[in-house]
Amino acid sequence: MMGMQVQDVLASYVEDYFEALSGFSYGDLERRQHGFHASLAFGAAGIAYACWHAALVLGEPELLEEAERWLAATRGRERDRLSFLVPMSKLRERPASHFLFGEAGLAFVRALVAHARQEEAARAAALDRFVELSRESREGSPQLYNGAAGCLAGTAILAAYTGDGRLPDLGAELARDLAGRAIPAEGTFLWPELQGLGLAHGSAGPYLALLLHSVATGFPLPEWYAPSLESLLRGTLADASRLCPSESYHAMLCNGFTGLAFLGAEAHRALGGEGLLEVTRQAGFRALARPSHRPDLCCGRAGVAYACLALSRVDPEGPWKSKAMDFALSTLLCEREDWRKAGVYGGEAAIPCLAASLLAGIASGPPALELVGHADRS
Repeated sequence: MMGMQVQDVLASYVEDYFEALSGFSYGDLERRQHGFHASLAFGAAGIAYACWHAALVLGEPELLEEAERWLAATRGRERDRLSFLVPMSKLRERPASHFLFGEAGLAFVRALVAHARQEEAARAAALDRFVELSRESREGSPQLYNGAAGCLAGTAILAAYTGDGRLPDLGAELARDLAGRAIPAEGTFLWPELQGLGLAHGSAGPYLALLLHSVATGFPLPEWYAPSLESLLRGTLADASRLCPSESYHAMLCNGFTGLAFLGAEAHRALGGEGLLEVTRQAGFRALARPSHRPDLCCGRAGVAYACLALSRVDPEGPWKSKAMDFALSTLLCEREDWRKAGVYGGEAAIPCLAASLLAGIASGPPALELVGHADRS
């Protein structure tokens, strides 16, 4: 049980965040940050996700109205160049099927919020668009942040939360395609199109997406999955340069040991295996050894907090729960005006999600990568 002082700090932060948010507009967001204004990672979809998450875990349905306010502000902006790009980008247009940085993530959040608000027409329209974009994602990269693995993860979460009958079949289609693109390499299965082994843009991302889909729907994992994942973790522990270019990356969720620790913990929770648990613990300690000065989820301390929460579920005797709280509280020290982006992966919106889960006693996973209803209460 958390001490009252810690609970008060978390509750005060959550209250302050949403109070400040009520006076903030999409126009303010456009003026404050450079691009990605509508995205899940950096923009309005991420803000709406934070409102939806807090409404769900704290039992505050009025926050769904705030979520809808932000989603309403994005309507008609899907083709605005800076909704899903930065001003100086060499890309003329980001593919709509990109999950965290493209329109697919926005459709995903629209479906979550419409389902929570029991708005059937809006839910159906959002799911139709998400299904369409998810099928398009197969033509591009298999990565998690901006590819087919991301859309598979989103499909799994929507299937677990909405129960929509189309989603298990869509997930099976995406999962078969994703698994079929992996090839054996150095004792493990990897996706040769991807860069490195990290969670964001490397081969760990498809491993996580396949796992989320299997847990959500019961769809079987490839028989190579568990031994291959353990081999992948062992290989990175033996030679960290296979994962990331320097020790300064070790504490990152996106490209470091934090992401592998989260993946390993979720896999052990679903599949068991003492060997997998041991290498996951080691990945967790590697992440703790070089804490980031940044507070955000993707590259900073919020990511480590989430990985430690996942480890606390499978290794309750370890230091993970207290470490998760330490890292979570440290993220609250960042002044609001210092946050350069607004969404859940590079912006402040991840922090109210983390604080709300801790207040509710839920060891939830990172935003948009957590199966609703599968988190544990402490």
